[in-house]
Amino acid sequence: MGIVKHLQEEFDYEIVDEFLDHYEVMIQMMENAIMALSSVERYKDEVEELFRIFHNLKSASGFLHLDSMHKLSALVEQILEELRTRHEPAPQSTIDWLLAVSDQYAQW
Repeated sequence: MGIVKHLQEEFDYEIVDEFLDHYEVMIQMMENAIMALSSVERYKDEVEELFRIFHNLKSASGFLHLDSMHKLSALVEQILEELRTRHEPAPQSTIDWLLAVSDQYAQW
């Protein structure tokens, strides 16, 4: 059974539909925000945007009992919390890791 069908059996259709709509928007925003972490001018705004995205993903995936997504979202949120304290762009290795994370969310 696919994840969407499972969610639709476990939760109200409107909740699942709203999650999927928001999920798609967040995935689209995620990659651009990650790429902007290398910009001095955009860093602060984009790290805050990413923190908001992953916080929302963590909350929604927890509610929907999507355990793998919830755990990864919590990990990324912790890393972004650390990045929020930086006053310079993120290292390329961090950007590359976040892009790999973004790819995983796109696959889900």
